[in-house]
Amino acid sequence: MLKFFRKIRQKLLLDNKFSKYALYAVGEIFLVVIGILIALQINNWNTNKQETKELYSYLSNIRKNLQEDLTSVEEIKEWRESSIMRSKRYMEVVHINELTFFDFNEILRPSHLVFRDFNFISNTSGIEALKSSGFLRKLHSTSLAGKLNEYYNIVNKILREENSLNNTIENLQIFTYNDNILQQLFQVEGVPDKQAYFSKNIIEIRELLFHPSLTGAHERNSKATNLLKLYSQLEEMSKITIAEINTFTKYN
Repeated sequence: MLKFFRKIRQKLLLDNKFSKYALYAVGEIFLVVIGILIALQINNWNTNKQETKELYSYLSNIRKNLQEDLTSVEEIKEWRESSIMRSKRYMEVVHINELTFFDFNEILRPSHLVFRDFNFISNTSGIEALKSSGFLRKLHSTSLAGKLNEYYNIVNKILREENSLNNTIENLQIFTYNDNILQQLFQVEGVPDKQAYFSKNIIEIRELLFHPSLTGAHERNSKATNLLKLYSQLEEMSKITIAEINTFTKYN
């Protein structure tokens, strides 16, 4: 093709047809520019296609993270509900003037389960990788960006709430160890005839079960219902965000 145009150019010069040559030269330049623009467009299209493919890969990892989070938060929500219920029952017994054997038997083991650590840990590897990649800009002003932002805001709220709860309870646990409370409760648990032991040692048992550190820990834990609300919000937001990722990768 280039050889063909070169021959035409040479013929026009030899025939001294400058005006036609000039017109031809302009046309040739125009064709070259069009060719360059087409090449750039193809290159941009290929680049965008590759970047979109990489973005979808990051979103796929985030979707897996959200699915893992959903399973984890369902488990911890169930455990936390049980823990709060035990602490509320403990606080009911604390306010009873007479400690019965039934109450003693009911709250003996839960009295020290309040010190168990059980935290929700979100898998953020996908979102952190997306931020580092620079592809997050491709989600700018999309509804998916808003859903991801809302989801991880709830994750951060859960983290703060759990840290506050756990720090308070862990500080109170120190006092139970200093006064040897938990160790004595474990010994009581191992007694063969608890009812006979309870009848003979009711005063000592009351002092153990109603120790200020235990009472304080259960009091704080019984009021952790805001965490249950946050877990429910995260469950709902996880499902919404997964659906949003599916829609985005299907139509973009």
